[in-house]
Amino acid sequence: IPCLAINDPELNVRAGFFASDNQGGGKLAAEYLHAKGHRNLLVMNGPMESRDSAFRLKGFMNFYKQVEGPSEITVVQGNFHERVAAAAFEAFYKTAKSKSVTAVFCCNDLMALGVLAKIKEMGLSCPKDISVIGYDDDKKSQLSTPPLTTIHAPVYDLVKDGTERLVAHLQNEDGRVFSQQTLYPVRLVERASVREV
Repeated sequence: IPCLAINDPELNVRAGFFASDNQGGGKLAAEYLHAKGHRNLLVMNGPMESRDSAFRLKGFMNFYKQVEGPSEITVVQGNFHERVAAAAFEAFYKTAKSKSVTAVFCCNDLMALGVLAKIKEMGLSCPKDISVIGYDDDKKSQLSTPPLTTIHAPVYDLVKDGTERLVAHLQNEDGRVFSQQTLYPVRLVERASVREV
């Protein structure tokens, strides 16, 4: 049965997978934070079963492993959920390890918005006390306080293109399996939630 899957590509499944370059996006976030001087970081990861989140984390970690100089990265689970991420950030902030952390990379914007809300609730300031970068470029990220720096994933484009290619495949009716793996490039959207240290 011809089918289209958006994100979370399964490499061993014959289907049409259209996804953004999650590993490249994780690397892009790491490069940006590193250029701003951040060396001690917290990563708010998505669900363990999410390949999108795993690729974002892999790109991020690989960059920091390859650069010179000391760095420390702590990974906690936020499960792509605002409240879960807010609670995970609060719990982490009570540990001694948190004192040196200058930035949080959230593997989606919903978690970043939860972290921003918790930072404010705790009487802290972003980006003065701690910087936050998200992922997806959700519409809410422009309206947050401060506006969220994030990685833009072209969800509209990959859904539109994937659907058009699936329809064209169905109209062709040549008996071939609809099996296509397509990655879309991502880009950094710089706003006001990350400062230079």
